[in-house]
Amino acid sequence: MNKRKRYGKWEYLVRWKGYTAEKDLWEKEINLKNAKEVVEEYKKKYGKKGRRMEEENKEMSGRFIAKTLYG
Repeated sequence: MNKRKRYGKWEYLVRWKGYTAEKDLWEKEINLKNAKEVVEEYKKKYGKKGRRMEEENKEMSGRFIAKTLYG
């Protein structure tokens, strides 16, 4: 849903399938090994800048939310 750089490492804001925004978590890119396709798709769509948080509120459902690590 978004990304940030923290302590020199990229983290991605993840919404888990079946959960609401209250359960969103920042995950280090290295922890998303099983979601490489989703991470690469995110990078293609949003590039280096990532998403602005305002966009998150507009798009509460969609491809990046629907795909999960385990789904």
